[in-house]
Amino acid sequence: MAYSTAQDMIDAFGHAEMRDLSDTGETRTGDVVTAVLDKAIADAGAMIDGYLMGRYQLPLNPQPAALSVHCRGMARYLLMTTAPDERAKADFAGALKYLQLVASGSISLLPPASAGQVPAGLGPVVFDTGSKVFARGND
Repeated sequence: MAYSTAQDMIDAFGHAEMRDLSDTGETRTGDVVTAVLDKAIADAGAMIDGYLMGRYQLPLNPQPAALSVHCRGMARYLLMTTAPDERAKADFAGALKYLQLVASGSISLLPPASAGQVPAGLGPVVFDTGSKVFARGND
């Protein structure tokens, strides 16, 4: 699933940086190559989906904004194939840590249910006290 777009990458990191990271073909275009950005975004999205698929039904609707932020950071890291800078390394490590917490259930991507709502499938609580094992008259 696409958690971000090429334009989101340009807006977040600047046109010049995205041009430098995406215009890597043998014949340079001198501009941002959106196909390269889209590939990095798709690869980052596939990693995100790998963490989410065990816990959530995909695609998420609505999509949490945090996933877009982490997708951009992961895609930028993936674009820096030979020598990622410290920010890219930190963004990528932070995104993986966040996704691990989501996958473990420590962080939820969905808003909590309203106070008056009962999740589907849950009914009233029933207690069964059973019978006494040790009591007078039980031989």
